[in-house]
Amino acid sequence: LAQSQQQATELAVRIEELQSQVAAEVASANSAAADLEITYQAQLAVQALREAEVEEAKASELAASETHLEMQKLECATLTVRMAEQQRQADASLKEVTAELTREKKRASEMGAQVARQFSKAATELDSLGVTLDQTQQQRDALLSQVAELESRQEV
Repeated sequence: LAQSQQQATELAVRIEELQSQVAAEVASANSAAADLEITYQAQLAVQALREAEVEEAKASELAASETHLEMQKLECATLTVRMAEQQRQADASLKEVTAELTREKKRASEMGAQVARQFSKAATELDSLGVTLDQTQQQRDALLSQVAELESRQEV
């Protein structure tokens, strides 16, 4: 009986030691789990921070792209306005040059008609002078014949 009691006492001590050991291991496991939970939460926080940084960078890049696009749209609109103004000026210049060309053609046509009239008048005067010259030559020839005839009579 004493031996059984001693064995029971030893077993009770061993059970207490094992319970103490189990409690220590549970505490250690709980501590490790708590550490793992803290590490996991820290990793989640770091990941969330990185994702937030990436999202912020994307948002910043998108905003910069939108700003650049808006500037390009504004530049395009400005160029379109300038092109329209240049086209308007070119059209006005072309209209002005065309009108000037039309006036010059009319003036040239009028000058051509005037030259033709003057040429016709000069040709008429030249024809008249030609007739007058022929008549004058005929008269001269007749007078020379008469002079020659008179001279020949005087000699005789």
